[in-house]
This record gives sequence, structure tokens and C-alpha cells, in this order.
Amino acid sequence: MSSRAFLVASALVAACGSVRAAESVIPADAARAVFAEAATLCAADDGRLWGASLCGPVLLVDPATRAVVASQNDPSGTLHDAGGVFTGTFSQEPVVANSSLEWSGVRWAQLEWPLPEDPALRATLLMRESFERERPRLPLPAPRPADNTHLDTLDGRYLLQLEWRALAQAVGAESERVARAGAEDALRFRNERRQLYPGASDSESALELDAGLAQYTGVMLGNATPQARTAAVLRGLEQHARDPSFARTFAEATGPAYGLLLDRFAAGWQRRLASGAEPDALLLAALKLDRGAESASQLGRRASRYGGDDLLRTEIARDARLRKDAKAPRD
Repeated sequence: MSSRAFLVASALVAACGSVRAAESVIPADAARAVFAEAATLCAADDGRLWGASLCGPVLLVDPATRAVVASQNDPSGTLHDAGGVFTGTFSQEPVVANSSLEWSGVRWAQLEWPLPEDPALRATLLMRESFERERPRLPLPAPRPADNTHLDTLDGRYLLQLEWRALAQAVGAESERVARAGAEDALRFRNERRQLYPGASDSESALELDAGLAQYTGVMLGNATPQARTAAVLRGLEQHARDPSFARTFAEATGPAYGLLLDRFAAGWQRRLASGAEPDALLLAALKLDRGAESASQLGRRASRYGGDDLLRTEIARDARLRKDAKAPRD
């Protein structure tokens, strides 16, 4: 064999070996367990939450190697049977992310490997992406693009965090009176923000009807008890308050919170979304509230219940740091 032929043959062997190694990054037994868990969770719901089953194809992808393990074969023949699961390797084209994905003739719930070790977080993720996969056939408005950069401004951040704190009180309250009071405060902070920023109502609602509903579904179907769902929502509100930017992630906190409050005060609200109703409007109606603007003193009294003064000082200091950094000369 010539030296050139030997080098080519060696390269082919190395390439085949790398593909086999990539495909073994996700253990088949672990993948089977994930697929069984997803099937059990969606079977337990049996289509009750959205009027249709959320069972369907699941795809696990390792971002580093782009190795794939799927719950079913694909009609294009890209995948290979590996004992009840189906393996392959992504080309460079599909984006690897926790999301729905049209690939190789199938619409998948795509999940980045490894999945969370925490059972509740893993189950929530499985059901969230199962919802994303099935959404086009559900009686829901189609997702639409939205720009929520106002949520990274001083006033936008301040009012959103007040809303989150009020939502936490409402969701965690055992007393209906306390829950109603917290829900009203949250809606008042939201209304004030939307008065300040024209177009905010449409742009915020767009993301809440997309990522917000997906996260709500994950919380509802990935957590078996009301107590576990409440804990998941409160954890989400706390964690997202630490996000460096709120513009793209806020709905993952507000969506489940408003969903749980609607379950409490407006059962069956999900069926009304198909006709264009929005979650916050449904909660306003259920609580018999209007969208009237409040005076600065009224809003200030509400804010004081949630540490508004300290929060505002923190946000003013943050805004000043950002402005200073933006003006600093760059090397």
C-alpha cells in the first residue's frame, strides 16, 4: 500500500471510530430510561391539560459531539437501531438546544445531554419540550416574534421584579385573601409597566404565550402534587430574578406563576386562549379588577410591601454602573 493510500485508510478508520465514540456518549440504557419517563408523564396527563396527548418523538443530543439518540427511527434512514433506541450524529446544520426540532422528516422534542439529575427539573424539562413539539396542533395562537428589551431598563426591571415578588406571595399563599391581594399587586405593577412602555403589552404577551405556556406545562406535568408545583414556581421566580437580562427569560417565571393562579381562580382558562384571550386579562376578570392606572402614592404603598425602596436603590446603582461602563474607553 502506498503511503498516500495508507494515510487515507487511516483517516477513514479514525473517522469511523470517532462516529462510534460519539454515538456512545449517551448510554443506551440511560436514553431508554428518559424515553420511558417521558411516556409515563404524558400518559399520566392523558391529554387533560391541553385537550390532546403530548406523547411523541424525543431526541437526545450531546452538544460537544453532536451524537444523537432517538426514541424512534426516522423515515430518512439517518438513524440506526441500537436495541430499541436509534443512534446517529448530527451534521453541522441543526442547532442543538432544548427545543422542538424538525429534522429528518420528524418533529422532535430535542433535549441537550446530559439532562438535569434532579428528578423534578428533568421531568419539567421533558414535559416543557414535549409541549413545544406538539404546540402546532394544539388550539393555541401561533408564536410570534417579540422585542422585550424594555425589561432591561431601570423602570422595566424594577416593576418586573416587584411583580415577581407579588406573584411569589400569591402563589405561595394558603389563604385565598392573601393570594388575591398578591395577585392584585402583581397585576397593578404589570399595568404600570405597560403604561410606561407602549407596545409592551403585546410583546410581553407574545413571549408568555410561547415560552411561558411551555414552562407552565412543564411545571404542571413534571410535578405530581400541588405542593411540588408551587415549589417549582417559587424556585423559578427566585432564580430568574438573578438573570443578567430579563428580556428573553422573564416569561419562564411569569408564565407558570400566572398559570397556577388561573388554575386557582379561573379553572378551565386554557380553553379560552384559542379565541385570543390572554392569561393576565383572564385573571383580571376572575378577580373582578380593571386596568385603571394608579397614582404614584398608591403604587408606592404597594411597592413598600415588597421591599420596593431597597430594590429601587439596587436597580439605580446597577443602572449607574452600566452607564459608566458604556462610557469607559475601550482598548
